[in-house]
Amino acid sequence: MTREAELRATFTAIGKALSENDTEALTRLYDKEYQGHSIRGEVEDWDMVLSTYGPGGVRQYGMTEVEMKAEIQGNVGLVSGSGIGARTSACSEIGFSSRQRTGWAGL
Repeated sequence: MTREAELRATFTAIGKALSENDTEALTRLYDKEYQGHSIRGEVEDWDMVLSTYGPGGVRQYGMTEVEMKAEIQGNVGLVSGSGIGARTSACSEIGFSSRQRTGWAGL
């Protein structure tokens, strides 16, 4: 498997873990030093991801990726493209579309 294919597989595994509220998989897939942004632009870290998407938490589903591209630049992996999906919790549901560029260091 190429490094780009591994990167794409990791991205897909994260989406699956978010849809299944699988904190065990999220713990393996996210580094403890993770920092990113939510779809609302709020800063999030490892603890926030685990508490938000853990059992009984927010569930991402129906994510359709469009024009996704995986590339490696040095020791950084980048996934970019757009997607359409939805997230649901005990009290709300939100549909969304997004353009994203996600990076992983230390590859």
